[in-house]
Amino acid sequence: MTDVRSHDPRAQIDALIREARQARERSDAAALAAAADAVLRINPREPRALVFKGDAFSA
Repeated sequence: MTDVRSHDPRAQIDALIREARQARERSDAAALAAAADAVLRINPREPRALVFKGDAFSA
């Protein structure tokens, strides 16, 4: 998983979103769900994370 210890939450979210997109391309539902959960812990209202979470559940 990406190292997201930076203090800028936007940078953390962007890194995790990239990771989620890569997981979706690999059809890796577990990695997709993990990345989406990590984004939602940072920002519970992040719409992209909610879409990724839905994709993980439908996989």
